[in-house]
Amino acid sequence: MPFDEIEHHPYLGYLGDNANYGAYSAMIIGSFPVYAITESNPVGAAGHEIRMNWDQYARTQFFYGSNHNFFWDRFHQSHLGIPIPDYQVDSLSNLLAQNGFLISDCLLSACRNGYSSSDKDLIPIERNNELLDVLEETRNLSMNLFNRDFRIGFLFSPSPQGAINQGNVLEYTNYLQVNPGATYSEFVMVQWKQLLFHRSFEFNGTNAI
Repeated sequence: MPFDEIEHHPYLGYLGDNANYGAYSAMIIGSFPVYAITESNPVGAAGHEIRMNWDQYARTQFFYGSNHNFFWDRFHQSHLGIPIPDYQVDSLSNLLAQNGFLISDCLLSACRNGYSSSDKDLIPIERNNELLDVLEETRNLSMNLFNRDFRIGFLFSPSPQGAINQGNVLEYTNYLQVNPGATYSEFVMVQWKQLLFHRSFEFNGTNAI
C-alpha cells in the first residue's frame, strides 16, 4: 500500500528551467495528481501495475489528468465553445501558453491511503510553499508571485452540489434572472469564460461581458 510511498508531483517543471514568466498574465492553481500519474520510489507490485496501465485511470499525464476530471474540456469549451480535440500534453501546454496561463500546484509531494484518488485520503508531505504561503496570507484576492502581481479568482464547481458547498448559489440565482431556465452547467461555462478569458473578477451573474 502506498502509505509508505512518498509521491512526487511530476509536472511542476513543465516549462523547463528557463521559463519566461513575464510572458504569462494568469495562473491556474490545481491539486495533487492521482496515483497512476505521480512518481515515487520504491513502488510496490500493485503500484507498478497501476502505473503501467495509467490510461485506465487518467486521460493524460499532466495537470488535471484524472479520467474523472473534466477541467480541460470545460476550459476549452468556455473559451472556444467546442469540446477539446485531444488530451496530449503538448496540446494542453500550448493551450495554456496561447492564452497566457501558467499552471502550478499546491503540493510538491504527498502520500495517500491506499491508491485512492480522493483528496481526503491524501496526506501532504511537502507543500509548494512559495505558492501556498502567499495564498494563506492573502485575504484581499490578490498576490505577488515571481515578482508579479496576480488577482485571485475561484472557478465555480461544475456540479450543483459543489455550488451549494461553495456558497456560490447567489450568482446562479442572479444569472437565472437574466437567463430564465438556464442550467447550472451553462452558468458555469459563462463564469469560467468571464474569469479565465475576460479576467472579469467582478462577475455577479448579471454582468457578463
